[in-house]
Amino acid sequence: MSEPAREIDYATKADIDVLRAEMKALRAEVKAEIAGVETRMMRTLYAVAAALLAGQVASVFALLRLLG
Repeated sequence: MSEPAREIDYATKADIDVLRAEMKALRAEVKAEIAGVETRMMRTLYAVAAALLAGQVASVFALLRLLG
Protein backbone atom coordinates (compact mmCIF):
# COMPACT_ATOMS: atom_id res chain seq x y z
CA MET A 1 0.00 0.00 0.00
CA SER A 2 1.47 3.32 -1.01
CA GLU A 3 1.51 6.41 1.13
CA PRO A 4 -1.03 9.08 0.36
CA ALA A 5 0.30 11.84 -1.83
CA ARG A 6 1.07 14.94 0.14
CA GLU A 7 0.93 18.45 -1.11
CA ILE A 8 4.25 19.78 -2.33
CA ASP A 9 5.42 23.02 -0.76
CA TYR A 10 6.73 25.56 -3.21
CA ALA A 11 8.63 28.66 -2.19
CA THR A 12 7.26 31.82 -3.69
CA LYS A 13 9.39 34.72 -4.88
CA ALA A 14 8.38 36.59 -1.73
CA ASP A 15 9.61 33.68 0.43
CA ILE A 16 12.93 33.68 -1.38
CA ASP A 17 13.23 37.47 -1.03
CA VAL A 18 12.62 37.20 2.72
CA LEU A 19 15.22 34.45 3.06
CA ARG A 20 17.68 36.48 1.00
CA ALA A 21 17.16 39.51 3.26
CA GLU A 22 17.59 37.38 6.39
CA MET A 23 20.81 35.89 5.02
CA LYS A 24 22.10 39.37 4.16
CA ALA A 25 21.35 40.60 7.70
CA LEU A 26 23.00 37.53 9.22
CA ARG A 27 26.05 38.03 7.03
CA ALA A 28 26.30 41.66 8.19
CA GLU A 29 26.08 40.54 11.84
CA VAL A 30 28.82 37.96 11.34
CA LYS A 31 31.06 40.48 9.58
CA ALA A 32 30.56 42.97 12.41
CA GLU A 33 31.38 40.31 15.01
CA ILE A 34 34.54 39.31 13.11
CA ALA A 35 35.60 42.96 12.88
CA GLY A 36 35.12 43.36 16.63
CA VAL A 37 37.15 40.28 17.42
CA GLU A 38 39.87 41.40 15.03
CA THR A 39 40.01 44.82 16.70
CA ARG A 40 40.32 43.31 20.18
CA MET A 41 42.98 40.89 18.98
CA MET A 42 45.03 43.63 17.32
CA ARG A 43 44.83 45.83 20.44
CA THR A 44 46.15 42.94 22.51
CA LEU A 45 48.91 42.27 19.99
CA TYR A 46 49.94 45.94 19.99
CA ALA A 47 49.95 46.02 23.81
CA VAL A 48 52.17 42.94 23.97
CA ALA A 49 54.53 44.33 21.34
CA ALA A 50 54.74 47.66 23.19
CA ALA A 51 55.47 45.90 26.47
CA LEU A 52 58.21 43.83 24.86
CA LEU A 53 59.70 46.89 23.19
CA ALA A 54 59.61 48.84 26.46
CA GLY A 55 61.38 45.95 28.18
CA GLN A 56 64.07 45.91 25.51
CA VAL A 57 64.59 49.66 25.73
CA ALA A 58 64.83 49.46 29.53
CA SER A 59 67.37 46.66 29.19
CA VAL A 60 69.50 48.72 26.78
CA PHE A 61 69.47 51.71 29.14
CA ALA A 62 70.36 49.47 32.08
CA LEU A 63 73.26 48.01 30.08
CA LEU A 64 74.46 51.50 29.10
CA ARG A 65 74.25 52.59 32.75
CA LEU A 66 76.42 49.59 33.75
CA LEU A 67 78.95 50.28 31.02
CA GLY A 68 79.08 54.04 31.61
